[in-house]
Amino acid sequence: EGTALSLIVGGAVGNLIGGNVAGVLLVLGVGAVARPVAASAKLFGTAVPLALGATLLFWLLAADKALSRIDAGVLVGAFGCAVAVLVRAARREPDAGRAGFVAWVPERMSLRLAGLLALGGLGAVVFGAWLAAGHLIPATAALRLSVPVAGLTLAALGTALPAAVAAVLASRRGYSDVALGLAVGPALCNLLLVAGAVALVRPLDLTEHAILNEVPAMGLCAFLLLPALLNGKVPRWEGALLLAAYAGFVTWQVLRVR
Repeated sequence: EGTALSLIVGGAVGNLIGGNVAGVLLVLGVGAVARPVAASAKLFGTAVPLALGATLLFWLLAADKALSRIDAGVLVGAFGCAVAVLVRAARREPDAGRAGFVAWVPERMSLRLAGLLALGGLGAVVFGAWLAAGHLIPATAALRLSVPVAGLTLAALGTALPAAVAAVLASRRGYSDVALGLAVGPALCNLLLVAGAVALVRPLDLTEHAILNEVPAMGLCAFLLLPALLNGKVPRWEGALLLAAYAGFVTWQVLRVR
């Protein structure tokens, strides 16, 4: 039982790291390939640096190959601060920037229906996570993968797919800010809120390989958000490069356990 729990925890850590890699390379990549992504909202001038800061904070706290409950408290506290900063920046957003987000929400949808759909989606996510956790070890054995690698690839892909589909739809409909937000958001939520909440329940252990390889790769992916902020756009050819980089990351993870 203890070994199984340790394996599941290893898969969860892999999912956190792999989810952030997929959040940038896959989500932003498919969004840009569907239609060039333009960062018009000034909010990203705050959100992207916060995402980079979240990545560096996670890296710093995990450098000793563990996230303790004290580290978890720091991460959750940092998430609260990040949300406060983002809310303040959103209130200062010009009307033109807000329109790019508001237009994504159908005006004919009632608040009650939107709330029910949100709760339904949350329930589906929780149920899917429960199923994935229960079948993670048998699936990795059948595919001849280690549990951390399965978390970095299969579980992370499953986590990122809804955001990838939403990014394609948003990009095709001309809501570039929404597509970019779907790539920036995971860095804040996964590394600060999710990692912090999980480590509060049970401290997380990271392998030396993860600290020296996967976490730096995740950090590099986070810095790939800077061109979108500095250039104000992500053209299709850059999106194709991001997708190729994600394919390379998955291939690297699979081959290292063969």
